[in-house]
Amino acid sequence: DLFIFDHARKSVPIFLGATDLKTMAKAALEYSGAKGRVLEVNDFKIPYGIKLLKNRPKHIEIYAEKNADGLIETEIHSVFTPPGGKAPVQDTLHYQGKFKIGTASPVLDEVSVPVLSEFNVDAQWQEQIYQPDRLFMDGLFRSVEKLASLDEDSLVTVVQWRPGREFFKGQTYPEFATPVVIMD
Repeated sequence: DLFIFDHARKSVPIFLGATDLKTMAKAALEYSGAKGRVLEVNDFKIPYGIKLLKNRPKHIEIYAEKNADGLIETEIHSVFTPPGGKAPVQDTLHYQGKFKIGTASPVLDEVSVPVLSEFNVDAQWQEQIYQPDRLFMDGLFRSVEKLASLDEDSLVTVVQWRPGREFFKGQTYPEFATPVVIMD
């Protein structure tokens, strides 16, 4: 992965979730005969991120299979064979998701703007959302500018992306299919 060494915790590179999501989408498309496109992604989970310990290569395997609902279930595993062959092979599930593949455009739900209600929030709310201990690229994804409204069903926020800072090494304005502000 081009940006794997920019995405690390305590100097241990960790695969980007977006990279693995794209990999599983590609596997689902290939399984379906490469006809159509991804219409939906459901039940995306990261049980254990892929870490490159000691910068050693990691053997990964990608699985795709159609289930009874017509969705294509995908998984990414790593397989580690301990040196000497005396210990059992370790298979670790890293990513999983279900993909709906088709040719029609997905039906979009209509979203109505809720009536905004005023509320008070602790001045330290950003520290609750953006915890540096669990963020790899802290500071780049801090796009939630304001908490505008909260009721029993919805939290309405004001978001803003501030381009111009280096996002990846040497990349200030990366071309994203989905803006970072939406992902955040």
